[in-house]
Amino acid sequence: MLVAIAVSLPARADCPRPPGDSNGTAGLAAHAECKRSEMFAASNRADSARERMAVRLSELYLLLTSEGDKILEHSQSAWQDRTLSCPPGTKDVDEMTAHANCLEGVYTDRAKFLDQRLAECKSVGCQLDRL
Repeated sequence: MLVAIAVSLPARADCPRPPGDSNGTAGLAAHAECKRSEMFAASNRADSARERMAVRLSELYLLLTSEGDKILEHSQSAWQDRTLSCPPGTKDVDEMTAHANCLEGVYTDRAKFLDQRLAECKSVGCQLDRL
């Protein structure tokens, strides 16, 4: 089953285009540096989102029985397969940025799902059919 992932991420400023004249080497260098910075920032956000998701996943495992562990493990594996829907990261800076932005959204959505399951476990008990 293919699931569309909709996320509201903070707006990101595009790097200014370098001037079109032939003397714009400084502008080209600034543009390239801006693009690299944008890519690294996206990668850092994705890494942070993955870490936040992993913390919630660990917390949830602590609340589950061995049966729940198995169900969540299967659910997590199926969810992880969906991360492949993100555009592949290549050596192109724009594509790496798009890949990182997509992963940030996927991890953020999964963390929200895990937060809901954690709250549920703590309030009414873990509902294994919802993992």
